[in-house]
Amino acid sequence: TAAIWRLNAIADATRAMMAIPLAKERMMADWHTQTFGAVRRTAAIVKSTDPSLVEFFKADGVKTAAHTTELIKKIEPLLQGDEERALFNRIGELRKAYTVAKEKAVKARADGDPEMAARILAQEYMPASDAYEGKQADLVKMQQDHIDAIAHDIDNANHNSARMIGVLAGVAVLFGAVCAWLLAGAIVRPIRQAVDVAEKVAAGDLTQHIEAKGNDETGAL
Repeated sequence: TAAIWRLNAIADATRAMMAIPLAKERMMADWHTQTFGAVRRTAAIVKSTDPSLVEFFKADGVKTAAHTTELIKKIEPLLQGDEERALFNRIGELRKAYTVAKEKAVKARADGDPEMAARILAQEYMPASDAYEGKQADLVKMQQDHIDAIAHDIDNANHNSARMIGVLAGVAVLFGAVCAWLLAGAIVRPIRQAVDVAEKVAAGDLTQHIEAKGNDETGAL
């Protein structure tokens, strides 16, 4: 029973790791990847001499922004702990500054002012995107550390369970051996006594006395 309980506890811990922490880590990593691509896309738009890139990448940018917003909505209800929530809120603040700088840079490029766009890119957008991506990476790392900690606990529980099962198996074997020894003694001892008396009677000694105990076959013998 104890072994089964321990195995069920390990299974529950594994399910807990799969249910929330791993789901969060994947969504946060996806969010970080989306941002990484968006930053490079914006830099390419601003630095390119082809003004048509602004319109060309417009639909892709809208799609990325919508996907990111959806990820944020899914992640927020799953947050746990003050540290995690504080970091998530900080990322939200950085995202606002990042979005404002991106829109300014792209607008300047669309308006035909590449010098202004380049200046905004270098002085505002890249620093904002670096800070934004950096905190996203910290959030992903936090989730990975949490998953590693859970996995470590599961591994320890598994080793402890194996040790417990080994101890219980040893106790069961020892208990069985003691029971077998006692049972064998209870059977063999009376039979030996009966054999001893029979041999003496066969030798002509009729003074022997045997005290039969029990109503089983051995007692009858």
